[in-house]
Amino acid sequence: MLSQSREAPAIIEAKGLTRTFGGRRSRVEAVRGVDLKVHAGEIVGFLGPNGAGKTTTLKMLCTLLEPTGGSARVCGCELRRDPVGVRRAIGYVSQAGSTANEARAGEEIISHARLYGIDRVTATARARKLLQDLDLPDVWERTCGSLSGGQRRRLDIVMGLIHQPKARVSGRALHRIGPSKPCQFVDSYPKIARRDGYDNISYHPLHG
Repeated sequence: MLSQSREAPAIIEAKGLTRTFGGRRSRVEAVRGVDLKVHAGEIVGFLGPNGAGKTTTLKMLCTLLEPTGGSARVCGCELRRDPVGVRRAIGYVSQAGSTANEARAGEEIISHARLYGIDRVTATARARKLLQDLDLPDVWERTCGSLSGGQRRRLDIVMGLIHQPKARVSGRALHRIGPSKPCQFVDSYPKIARRDGYDNISYHPLHG
């Protein structure tokens, strides 16, 4: 965890967050009473083995799964009462990725930005800067399907940042970005966050 200020306001706060699956006979408690507070300016990571509830917790915070119990506020919006407000405020980068094989990288980013009401000129300027930040300066006209796995993962990250969210949530932030890129990514990521004014929460499994 990299923290800017413990006195900064909480951008994400969860209390007793719980999620169960199944019925009475086969009930599985995937997440049990999670208390979480992420302050503005922090970069936070979830670490744990497969099945620990990391993905389920993040999906709840992103409104992709409804909590069974507990409460949470994300960027000032109540998770249950204002899910649309939560979605507008965050940038979500899924573990599976979100780009279409046949789409050109630049147009894919612009289309994503337009969904947030960003005009094409602004979106293009932001996109080219983010692509430069993540070492993807020459992919604008390439189809997403022609990119390597690492390049495509970094393109997903650009799409999650294009609307300058208040908080970015991702699964396996360093997964598949390329063998030479994690150290560079960890070094540049806080700089991008400070420049564009967002906070970050991510997870990665522990193997052993």
